[in-house]
Amino acid sequence: MAHPQQLPRHHRCARPYEDVDLGELVDQETMSYEVVFFEQGLALDSRGEEHVTVRGNQVELRQVVDILLDNARKYSNPGGKTVVELPMA
Repeated sequence: MAHPQQLPRHHRCARPYEDVDLGELVDQETMSYEVVFFEQGLALDSRGEEHVTVRGNQVELRQVVDILLDNARKYSNPGGKTVVELPMA
């Protein structure tokens, strides 16, 4: 087995994958952004499946959703509406 210093950087920092309820994660992140959108005169709506389980890293998935919501806020037209939809595939 290789010593940790000999492993590529991405192998040493790998985070474990787990079953993540993406629907719940998206709902939590969307709720945390509702006030920010409202204060900027923007609308934010979330719809779709409540429980969608995916295999991944919860921290990294939360970061992706956070980045997407923040970009939607930053680049929306005045009075714009962002809809977050999580369909069951």
